Amino acid sequence: MNEAPASSQTLPVIVVIDDDPAILLATARLLRNAGMHVEEAADGASGAACIRAVKPDVALIDVDLGDTDGRELCATLRSEPGLEDTFWVLISGVSTSPDDQVRGLEGGADGYIARPIDNRELVARVRAFLRIGEAERERREAERALSQARRLSAVGTLAGGVAHNLNNSMMGVLGYAELCRDGIPPGHSVREYLDGIAEEAQRATTLVKKLLALAQRQIIAPAVLDLNDAVTSLLGRLRRLVGTECELTWTPGAGNMTISLDVAQLDQILSALCENSRDACQGTSRPCLIQIKTAVKEVHARQATGTAAPGEYCILTVEDNGYGMTAETRERIFEPFFTTASPALHAGLGLATVHGIVTQNKGFVEIESRQNEGTSVCVYLPAITPEDNAIGI
Repeated sequence: MNEAPASSQTLPVIVVIDDDPAILLATARLLRNAGMHVEEAADGASGAACIRAVKPDVALIDVDLGDTDGRELCATLRSEPGLEDTFWVLISGVSTSPDDQVRGLEGGADGYIARPIDNRELVARVRAFLRIGEAERERREAERALSQARRLSAVGTLAGGVAHNLNNSMMGVLGYAELCRDGIPPGHSVREYLDGIAEEAQRATTLVKKLLALAQRQIIAPAVLDLNDAVTSLLGRLRRLVGTECELTWTPGAGNMTISLDVAQLDQILSALCENSRDACQGTSRPCLIQIKTAVKEVHARQATGTAAPGEYCILTVEDNGYGMTAETRERIFEPFFTTASPALHAGLGLATVHGIVTQNKGFVEIESRQNEGTSVCVYLPAITPEDNAIGI
């Protein structure tokens, strides 16, 4: 397998498997000249290893490989985890009859190419396969996002109802505890128990706030503010939150940083993200580094999700160099009460709360994470232009 250059990350990746050296070389050269990154394999075993390693956008597999039936190789590989996004194409200069092609397509291939074929047509077909594959990936992502949004909405509705009733009960508990404390002397032995009741009730009230944020039912007072100034004002508290063992750095971005947000919600967002980053760094062999930074970006319709609309967004990013997350964890990261830590230490509401707050303010959240490298959480909040501010948006 060839070593992929760094620039190939932006190029479509194609794997070509053919046991004819001349055809393999010519096909790979043709597709490279067309602006694609190509990996080559001359037999089924090395081809399978290559596909598993690079997870290509398109796999071009010769049907009549010397050691392997290309149709069987295609059927086996496409069912493996992690290769769902690959577009599978069989290609042959021998098995070219309609029956051969039907057999290949019914066996699991997404496309079939019969040789001889004009070079321009081959390139055009591969580009078409790339477009089809991209459309299919977007469809699956949209379905996944819709399914997640429905789950979060259902849980949020339930959590909101529970939180409302729990909040009323906690107000009563706090009120009665205060009345009892007022009715006894300062040194009374019962006073410490009443203080404990009030403390636990206050802790439950904090949980209620998170549940209401998750359900997007917080009573908020959004104000027009400069994101950089607001983050700066919270740095002292955030540094105390993460502790002296973590280095917290702040890099304010340039440009229009004006947003409409309740400052208390911004505090909730940053507290939850910094706390997660701190915990993710615990137990690693390297020093804990947490970075907060901001930027401005124009977001197009394809990137915007949920209630978010295309336009200019302020991006608040919290990065760490902790353990990172698996793909399975990322799939569930916004689920309420989901946590990879001990449930006794965390309720699993941090990122669910962030998601609820950001959605309530017509933004969205993106997460990138690699195991043993760290995590980056980007919170997108709509930017307010001077024109918007002038008319009170």
